[in-house]
Amino acid sequence: AYPEVPSSDLLLAELIGRGGMGVVLKGRWLGVDVAVKMVGAGSAMARFLEREAVVLSRLRHPCITPLFGIAHLPGSLALVLELMQRSLRHYLHLRAASASFTDEAWLRCRIAREAAAGLAYLHREHYMHRDVKAENVMLDATLHAKVCDFGLGVRCSSLEEYADAAEGPLSETHTSGVGTPRYMAPEVAAVERHPSRRVIYSESCDVYSFGLLLWELTHHGRAFGDVPGSTVAAEYAPAGVRPPLELPAGFDVWKRLISACWQQQPALRPSMKRCVVTLCLAGKGLNDKAGCGAAGRVVATEEQKRVKEL
Repeated sequence: AYPEVPSSDLLLAELIGRGGMGVVLKGRWLGVDVAVKMVGAGSAMARFLEREAVVLSRLRHPCITPLFGIAHLPGSLALVLELMQRSLRHYLHLRAASASFTDEAWLRCRIAREAAAGLAYLHREHYMHRDVKAENVMLDATLHAKVCDFGLGVRCSSLEEYADAAEGPLSETHTSGVGTPRYMAPEVAAVERHPSRRVIYSESCDVYSFGLLLWELTHHGRAFGDVPGSTVAAEYAPAGVRPPLELPAGFDVWKRLISACWQQQPALRPSMKRCVVTLCLAGKGLNDKAGCGAAGRVVATEEQKRVKEL
């Protein structure tokens, strides 16, 4: 069961976001700034909001946006969540003209590692996200990352339920079927072409999407940005076509990780836990290159300890 937030305790302010499943407003809950994600009560999206509440109520991790409770407002159902500064997509858009990947390599490595840690924990708890993308990684005021938006989250043991969602209202929204088409793994994209098929797939589909997220972190653009997402899902992903990797010398570990994550065969992709380990080591290397010396090694050692806790 998820906690209830009395509507009388909640004050709504300005609109701060809009997506396929509803709107997000800034709010105040007992004097604290919060994010309020709202859909119409009794609408087709309400059951996905309730699913998100169930999933989030079972998760506790520093790299997952926490749920404070669910509120029943006049005509609306709402999740009350931690208020974050901006999405990773927004951040990359802001930085596109002023900073290259190499200028911010250590920071972007930390963002990637924290997003990976949130997904690794999610997978350890036997859930999968199914809509991993830059819009669903939020950054706080100090640019630490947390994974958000679990409306398509599902336990790995009940993946067949996606077939009902694919034929229902979600097929008309931004997150068509089981995710955003541009970032769908090939095995999930096949489901979109044949929505009536019951195809079992694993959490490795999140790893594939994470590979595209890493590409966007390192290349300052949207993957296949000039191609419709539906074309990417229906033609590019199943054919093994991927965005070109154009990283400077010295970043081979990133190239290897991205290439491993978006492997065509799910069994060949690394686990999210392995991605965390790789990004920790990459971060240590960036610390050393920057001359951080002993301090950088201390940071890397602390990150290694976090990995063991996964």
